[in-house]
Amino acid sequence: TFSANAELADWSIDFGEESLSFARLGSATDVVMSEWGIATGTFDLDISDAHLTTPAGTALGWSSLTASAESTLDDDKLAGSMAVDVSKLRGERGINDRYRRARATGLDARYLGPVLRRVNSAAADTAGLAGASREQADIEMRKLLSAGAGMSIDEFRVVTVHGEAVATAELQLPAAERLLSWPGLLLALQGKADIGLPVALFDAMPGLAGQLQPLIAAGFLRRDGERYVL
Repeated sequence: TFSANAELADWSIDFGEESLSFARLGSATDVVMSEWGIATGTFDLDISDAHLTTPAGTALGWSSLTASAESTLDDDKLAGSMAVDVSKLRGERGINDRYRRARATGLDARYLGPVLRRVNSAAADTAGLAGASREQADIEMRKLLSAGAGMSIDEFRVVTVHGEAVATAELQLPAAERLLSWPGLLLALQGKADIGLPVALFDAMPGLAGQLQPLIAAGFLRRDGERYVL
């Protein structure tokens, strides 16, 4: 088991091309390692008045950021949820507020453990995955999804000067008796999504408009008054 509480105030670090500063950071962690090698429990984070500069020269900042995550195990099935709220996020796209709520259910711990370990290993290896490792990672991911899983985005909301963009989604993969291919997983997938995007926000962000153009061309994303909806 691992429990920790931390608080930092008036903290900054400067590497020349990149820097980070914030007025306050608070975090709380309370986790326990399961028999499957997966940590479950809770995590909370709060960072206020932050300023970040990346090596590319991009400047970001926010008034407050709060994040929380929780995971539980019921026998060999894992469920988890997370929430992230950012107030007065400042970046290349102006100032906005962002709110996110997401959940995952029914993940098989037998197959989730190897996937998580593979992700951690890949993150630590700058050379990336070798061919054999990529093939094994593909099998491990398909085993996890073939065992059944559910995911939902209960809230995704961005508030800007051009209006409010909102989205929700719910995806479900029923458990299969065999290892499915990627086309098989797509065919088995059940889901629904609702998206609303102000026309003014769409017009103010050419990059976003370009990314969504295929959805418009296919008729999924359509204009309804002053909003695009899916």
